[in-house]
Amino acid sequence: MKFDVVVGNPPYQENDNGIREGGAANASARPLYHHFFNMAKTVANEKVNLVFPARWLSGAGRGLGKFMKEMLEDKHIRSMTVYKKSSTVFPNTEIKGGVLYLTHDKNYQGKAQVQVEDTTGEVSRYESYLNSAGSGVFIPFGELVTIYEKVSAKEDLANNSIQTITSSSRPFGLRTDFFRNQKKYNLPPIAEERESETDIEIIGLERGKRVFRYIPEEYPIPYGLEYVDCWKVLTPYAYGSGNFGERPPQLLVGSPKQIVTETFLVMGLFETDFEAEALKKYFQTKFFRALIGILKTTQHSTTTYGLIPLQDFTPNSDVDWTKEVSEIDHQLYRKYELSEEEVDFIERKVKEVD
Repeated sequence: MKFDVVVGNPPYQENDNGIREGGAANASARPLYHHFFNMAKTVANEKVNLVFPARWLSGAGRGLGKFMKEMLEDKHIRSMTVYKKSSTVFPNTEIKGGVLYLTHDKNYQGKAQVQVEDTTGEVSRYESYLNSAGSGVFIPFGELVTIYEKVSAKEDLANNSIQTITSSSRPFGLRTDFFRNQKKYNLPPIAEERESETDIEIIGLERGKRVFRYIPEEYPIPYGLEYVDCWKVLTPYAYGSGNFGERPPQLLVGSPKQIVTETFLVMGLFETDFEAEALKKYFQTKFFRALIGILKTTQHSTTTYGLIPLQDFTPNSDVDWTKEVSEIDHQLYRKYELSEEEVDFIERKVKEVD
């Protein structure tokens, strides 16, 4: 059976009753909406109009990689409207990354008419293919597309992005519940107080509060040994809500002999605290947080740094890291030759650091 037009709001996910630490239900629920969209295309003679979550546009969502790649290269998408605040469409409902409504037309081929309404209600309209500037993702604002184009023209982001100095999740192989149960992981006991000057400090969370534990330097840390004796920046594995321009998390400069549980990611392998402090300032800039907003559409941050250019964090850098964060921003605007309109976009859309 065939239909001229298919319209709908398909089921979004299959609940699997997975439970995370802290009690979050459906921790690994599988998306379903992409299957409904693909089926709708097979039964529609002409158009498919569907509403579903938008986070796949930036590569977020379990098992959506193939769907994202296909959609970004699909030239039959006539129009797409993205609501970054899901409650605009579905009152009293929070869907990380927002929701979208799109029209897929088999008889149309070309750029999509794109409309993005941000969390403040401000609307951006432009015409674009979904694979914005060949970035491999959809970039939600026209100004952000041109900013990305200028940055990527100057930098080899595939090999020199912040992602290349960011650890994977569980940088030292220590799970969230490691503090409560070392036997579970066949590891020796840990101490609540430092017993020797050479002890290694572990930073983690218990019941939402930061706590510190200690291990001897010969302790069998599962992996990540390269990070133990260097300076680094520690950033939460999950923070915020994924809204564009949100405030940065509370960052820590990690010294040698400091490690973390999976609550944190590690950035950098530095010889000096100057470099770690410089990276911390860079993370706090509006420039950095505008670019992270391309990929970060949920609270998770593990793989969201691939479009942020790596900098020289030493005193010899072309950026003066001794300056205040706001001045560093303006150095970066000049370095990447941003226009007044692009600078104004960043300054308006990205929140100040607390």
